[in-house]
Amino acid sequence: MPSSPSTTCRTVMRRFGEQSANPGAWSRRSTAESLASASPAAFFGYDFLQLLRVAPNYRRRGIGTALVKAWEESSHTPKLFTSTNESNVAMQRLCEQLGYVRSGVIGHLDEGDPEVVYFKPASDSHA
Repeated sequence: MPSSPSTTCRTVMRRFGEQSANPGAWSRRSTAESLASASPAAFFGYDFLQLLRVAPNYRRRGIGTALVKAWEESSHTPKLFTSTNESNVAMQRLCEQLGYVRSGVIGHLDEGDPEVVYFKPASDSHA
């Protein structure tokens, strides 16, 4: 059985030396800033990672990858979805590195910056 989001978040963030968790938001706080957060939601009945944020000073250390993988391991649906703005090249690369494929584009959410939707079968994330 998958771990709860708060348990997996604590495990991931403990690996990066942080001390306290905010399980409801799946986040960690250092003394003055939010280190990282992942916000799960639902998308047409499937698990959807609606927001992934890693503070600029903590990027490129594997924290985003670890949070996405922890979220995947706690998923309960056969399909996983996430999305990002077309301008967010870093998140697009992360999605593609983790095996997500582009599923579609939604326009008119952020004018001039379409939302790119990504999909991955949950079975791929448990392999």
